[in-house]
Amino acid sequence: MQVTVVRATSYIYDATLVRVIDGDTAIFDLAVAFDPGFHIMLDVTARQRIRFARVNCPEHGTPEGDAATAFTKQWLAAADHGVTVETHGEDDYGRWLGEIRNYATGDSLNQALLDSGHAVPWPAK
Repeated sequence: MQVTVVRATSYIYDATLVRVIDGDTAIFDLAVAFDPGFHIMLDVTARQRIRFARVNCPEHGTPEGDAATAFTKQWLAAADHGVTVETHGEDDYGRWLGEIRNYATGDSLNQALLDSGHAVPWPAK
């Protein structure tokens, strides 16, 4: 399977976890602030499903996939100052790709999944 990532300008959002779907996908409420003019700032929240960039975890429902999901839940729960999501556009399937970082430390969940053996690099080169 070949997957092409469409690069777009990256945006970084403060994020609140809504739900972990599996080891490499979660739903977040993204804080979006913008200035539409008129010297005012608008703050809105956008709920978005994010596929973690650069990683692929085993499928949910397998022992390895369930372990990856548990790791992701634990990592996100330990990020007590919250997380940021840096979006990297969409893949061929229309999934938004993002790098998930601990707000306080800057540590990457994506990299932690790779380092712990719960994920492999994706797309595979």
